[in-house]
Amino acid sequence: MKPVPTAQFLACVLLVAMALTAGGCDRPASHAWAEEEPLTVVATVFPLADIARQIGGPSVSASWVVETGQSIAGMQSTPQLRNRLRTCNLVLSGGSTEPWAVEGFDDPFQAPRVLRLDLLQSARDAPSGALLWLDPLVIEDFVRELKVKLAVARPRLEPYFAQQRDQFITSLRTLIEPYKAQLAAAPAQAKKILTLGREYDALLRRFGLEPVLAIEAMPTQLSDRQIAIVRMEARNNAVSVMLVSADLPTAVVRDLENRTGLRIVQIDSLGSSAAGGRNTYQQILQYDLEQLVAAVGQLTRQTTRPADGQ
Repeated sequence: MKPVPTAQFLACVLLVAMALTAGGCDRPASHAWAEEEPLTVVATVFPLADIARQIGGPSVSASWVVETGQSIAGMQSTPQLRNRLRTCNLVLSGGSTEPWAVEGFDDPFQAPRVLRLDLLQSARDAPSGALLWLDPLVIEDFVRELKVKLAVARPRLEPYFAQQRDQFITSLRTLIEPYKAQLAAAPAQAKKILTLGREYDALLRRFGLEPVLAIEAMPTQLSDRQIAIVRMEARNNAVSVMLVSADLPTAVVRDLENRTGLRIVQIDSLGSSAAGGRNTYQQILQYDLEQLVAAVGQLTRQTTRPADGQ
């Protein structure tokens, strides 16, 4: 066999090296994921954890604190919880509604690790006490900021994070558009919705609906006197629909309807990681918008129904 000339041999080696390098460029993200531990992200609620999972992919290990059925305001800080929040790479929080999650936010070391919804531009005018992740415009801003923080921690994955951000925002806008149009078309009186707190104000106002606060109280603990106040506020404002949490048992919902004379509409704030539940942010928002459209649609039919004898 004739020996391969040195120049030809070197050329072959160079071509092989270039091919290997080009092949590696097709999979930068998989190499980075294999080489680095996932970033630990702790969200106060499941919807924010799910968004982190959607944007971060395998580069993120996301968990959350408040489970369905638990009270966000009533959550107590414990040494275990403080340690969990202090040692993770990133904390995702609604902000002032969760003081236990933003302790030490003014610390220059801690602040970059905390992403608060209430400090985003789109949330500046949000009512105090509102669950800001129910507002899709706030979530758009949140996703943009989340991408930035993830890219700072994993610079090589910046193109992937940017792609996931863009896909998420597109899916969100596509989802809300038909509901936005239906809610905007409803008459003014049908847009009034009674509430027992400020939790749903950001969601309602974003879609042009008017929250009417009857009284700040837990729906499971309404006394006869409080029920009388609810009925009076509903009558004075000509409102026939009241919002409550989706995790309220059916028996309690029926009891509220009987005691108040109102139609009770349930809103899902927390979702569920269970396979059969609303286990993505988009599914949670879609359910809530369907609930609102159904409620406003029924009110629209009532306000346009011909009077008896016509």
